[in-house]
Amino acid sequence: MYGLIHFSVHDTDHTLPPRVMDYHISNPDVEHHNSSAKFRIDGKDVECFLDWVTTKHFEKEGDNFFDLATTALVPVDGTDTYYTPEQATNFYEVFVLRHASWRSPPASPRRL
Repeated sequence: MYGLIHFSVHDTDHTLPPRVMDYHISNPDVEHHNSSAKFRIDGKDVECFLDWVTTKHFEKEGDNFFDLATTALVPVDGTDTYYTPEQATNFYEVFVLRHASWRSPPASPRRL
């Protein structure tokens, strides 16, 4: 699927480093971590794959799962870190502009 939005798709999965694995959220819709794209972080292009993580461990009853979840940009070079979308100055460009050539849906439903 990521190939459709011009991510690089690799033959093997990337390994989740320990810091990411500590906060990793299992997503049954994601079978592989085998695609990556370049994100601009601290002024440098960093090749990253995506994961879903919590920003902290659940500490008390009532913590809201969706308040603590975020997308993680994990460097493919094995560095034991991850970045958040807010740290990548081109995060939305990677997802939006890469597929801007897709046909837009009609402005309003067709009437029969």
